[in-house]
Amino acid sequence: MNVGSIGEFVLQVRLRLKHRKTFEFRGFAVHSWLAESTGAPEQHYETFAALHEQLVETLIPVAPHHVVLEAGCGTGMDAMLLTGRLSREGRYTGFDIAARNVRWCTARITERFPNFRFHHFDIRNETYNRKGKLAATSVRFPEGDGVVDRFIAQSVFTHLLSDVSAHYLHELRRVLRPDGLAMISCFVGTPEEIRSSSQSAVPIFRFVHEHSPGVFVHRRYRPSDAVAYERQTFERLLAEAGLSLTTFLPGYWAQGRPATHIGQDIIVLAPTAGVAH
Repeated sequence: MNVGSIGEFVLQVRLRLKHRKTFEFRGFAVHSWLAESTGAPEQHYETFAALHEQLVETLIPVAPHHVVLEAGCGTGMDAMLLTGRLSREGRYTGFDIAARNVRWCTARITERFPNFRFHHFDIRNETYNRKGKLAATSVRFPEGDGVVDRFIAQSVFTHLLSDVSAHYLHELRRVLRPDGLAMISCFVGTPEEIRSSSQSAVPIFRFVHEHSPGVFVHRRYRPSDAVAYERQTFERLLAEAGLSLTTFLPGYWAQGRPATHIGQDIIVLAPTAGVAH
């Protein structure tokens, strides 16, 4: 075996060991590598989960009988949290563009909780799935019309350009019950806040390239890395989809905002009263 082959062998062994390492979370063994790849490394997983749990309980409380849909389910953090809240009369459906995430969630969560289901959509995305075969604008959310009580999308709209955001918002309105609620994270600010983001100490929060009117990106060559909207532009997309913004929790990404521990903006959406869909 030559030196190059030995080096490759050692690398593969290290990768396999890394992929096998797990940590305990709420009675589940979570793969460390998967958690890290979704932006929630082991050392911060519990902190992030506690924040997610608090936001859900405060902004869109979930009842045992509810139907919950989550876009970008990742390693199933929110699903695992909800296994202690949803009864057999309720259900959870999650979808993700990473097949490995869906395989893990199905094997670890669905096996124990059959009313928790996960779907893989091979959506093309420059940042997370460059070889994907599906256009995001062709995806139909995996729930029927008007049956979803609660919708969650953490760090999803922060990567969507306006055509995909518009499609996802219309799909959200399609599946949401008239009294349903959605909680999403995003970057939405005034023109001044977006302009001043060029001075941010966090590089990914610098939205210096205008991709389309009212839509700004961090990197011109890979726009889906991080996307920010002028509030007027985002509210127009909401209105066109038949949704209303009911709660806005500002994140610290924008310069001059009060100190907070939430980087992205958190907003709650509801179907607009009297608007047919």
